[in-house]
Amino acid sequence: MLAWRQGRWIGLALVATAEIVSVVLIATTLWFVVERENDLTDRVVVGATGSSGPAGPTGARGAPGVSGPAGPQGDAGPAGAAGEPGPRGVAGTPGAAGTAGAAGPAGATGATGAAGVPGPAGATGATGATGAAGATGATGAAGATGATGPIGPAGPAGPTGPPGGFGAYGSFFDTTSVPLPQNAATPVPLNTTDFASGVSVVDGTKVTFAVAGRFNILFSSQLEKGDAGTDLVSVWLTKNGQNLAWTNTDVVITSSGANSRYVVTLNFFVTAVAGDFFQLVMTSTSSSQMVIRAVGPQTNPTRPETPSTILTVNQVG
Repeated sequence: MLAWRQGRWIGLALVATAEIVSVVLIATTLWFVVERENDLTDRVVVGATGSSGPAGPTGARGAPGVSGPAGPQGDAGPAGAAGEPGPRGVAGTPGAAGTAGAAGPAGATGATGAAGVPGPAGATGATGATGAAGATGATGAAGATGATGPIGPAGPAGPTGPPGGFGAYGSFFDTTSVPLPQNAATPVPLNTTDFASGVSVVDGTKVTFAVAGRFNILFSSQLEKGDAGTDLVSVWLTKNGQNLAWTNTDVVITSSGANSRYVVTLNFFVTAVAGDFFQLVMTSTSSSQMVIRAVGPQTNPTRPETPSTILTVNQVG
């Protein structure tokens, strides 16, 4: 290692020496050229400076310089890795046996062994005297319920109940033409029952209920006036012969020719109990020639009769 370092320093010294020699040679050459030019200047008249000539070729490298002195010794390197363990030595001769140790303490008692086979039963002893009777024990729990017996004979049929479904209803109409005297209250007749249940027409004009509830009464009537001009007809409802509040409607039939016809239609929601009856009532307040008109069959085309009034009833509650 030391020799290598010494050689390295010597090489560096030689290189440095060579570079120094080259610098000295170049400096000497430059001095000589300058002195030469000064000398020529003193002797010869200097003409105009010519253009620079081309650069000359690079000179050869000088010889290496003398090696410098050896440098100081470097620090010691790190310790090398530990070597592999050596082989195991031959086993030595066994030593003599030692003396026997003292006896240890007694161990714990072992578990009890299984019982032996029972011996034969002894002879039965004499029967002892009967003891006094003990107290009566508590009553035991009830036993399970027995099976159901056979079904008995059917009882007699009960009375027929009220009709189900939609409750009371009815469809009625009238086949006659009914004059309306001026300023007179005229109950509207209904002389034909189409079908009904729980409601009927009594005395020709009284819509009578056999059940209690809430009902919708709907009617339509065809009015015919026998004179010109504008007329007024009032329509309302009575219950059990008394006017029913807030049920009146005034129908204004405007100016038109004689025998003009108009259809009046209204509906009322009412509450009734069994036995109540309602009547539809009309009056003409401006003409004595007002009629609720029924019309027979007609032709061109053929069409059925026209009732003067149609009235229907539906239970709604």
